[in-house]
Amino acid sequence: MGFLGTGFGRRRSSVPATIFGFLFLFLSTIGLWLNEGRSVDQMDALYEMQQAIVTLPDTKYQADLDNKPILIQGKVKAISPVEDPEFKISTNGLVLKRTVEMYQWKQMARDEARNETSYSYKKEWSSEPIDSSNFKDPEAHYNPPFPYPNKSFTTEAKIGDYTLSNEVLNKISTSKVLGLSSFPHKINDAINHKSFLFMGKDITAPTLGDVKISYKYAPEGDYSIAAKASKQLLINYTTENNKSLSFVRNGIVSVSKIFNDEQSNNTALTWALRFAGLFVMFLSFFTMLRFFTAFSDYIPIVGPLLNGVNSIIAGVLTLIFGSLVIAIAWFSARPMLSISILIIGGVVAFVLGKFAKKRKGAETQSASLETSP
Repeated sequence: MGFLGTGFGRRRSSVPATIFGFLFLFLSTIGLWLNEGRSVDQMDALYEMQQAIVTLPDTKYQADLDNKPILIQGKVKAISPVEDPEFKISTNGLVLKRTVEMYQWKQMARDEARNETSYSYKKEWSSEPIDSSNFKDPEAHYNPPFPYPNKSFTTEAKIGDYTLSNEVLNKISTSKVLGLSSFPHKINDAINHKSFLFMGKDITAPTLGDVKISYKYAPEGDYSIAAKASKQLLINYTTENNKSLSFVRNGIVSVSKIFNDEQSNNTALTWALRFAGLFVMFLSFFTMLRFFTAFSDYIPIVGPLLNGVNSIIAGVLTLIFGSLVIAIAWFSARPMLSISILIIGGVVAFVLGKFAKKRKGAETQSASLETSP
């Protein structure tokens, strides 16, 4: 009776975990499907734009290339300084980025024994608002409202006869730190510390709610821009699958280099999200298998054997089901590739299955030898 009571109790306690297992299986399946669709769409959009793009020999306006994607290379110049109007910070660059940090409470959680969680708190500089209303103890660790948003500012800029739209300008990275030594000592309620603005009493001993503001900018210089020419304005190019694309690189960079890099970035993102989805799927299968082996923990020899191969079985199921999801998602666009994925997934799953059988047989034989007189 004690065994049955313990077994049923353990099985009952695993029911919520099993429900979460099915939920995570559903979410991982949807995530894998959407990721593969995103990857195919991005790949097709990049290929379409690369095939249609024309590299300009210089930066002069060419009317016959209106409404077509072009690659233009040359010096980008600002027509007027770019400015943060709130603090009157300006530069001759193309883009100005304001980064705001506030001294805030941060909550840290640590798992303890008996499924309990302990919480600790510390103050730190953060460029993102930390919502203290979600803290375990919000009243004693209240964070004031974030005073100013992080923000980017642009100005009108040209490359030869072409003007850059804001959507293209914002693709230029703000890589240079803007020194503030030429600006007044006090700006609004902030003290100028030459490399940043500070709102508070003492920068060496910050208190809750103190604020630091710093700036980076994108300088004038040589750039390569892949975008759509709308008369003399450079805007995003919209592909047939409704992707909106434009690319900016520092220096003189070829079309093939830009699009090879973008395809590599797409592949890297696809694999990162793919591994994340498969890992969640593995956890879901492993959790569900634990439900079916809940009784086995109390059966000598059988329990350890089943628990030992749970991870392998979950891995096999993940490879089979995950490969199926990925292959079906790719089938309409890349039928041969989807068949290859299915074959590879099946072969790996078969090898793992054979390994699991051998491991289980070896452990059964070893356990029998240990229990024999």
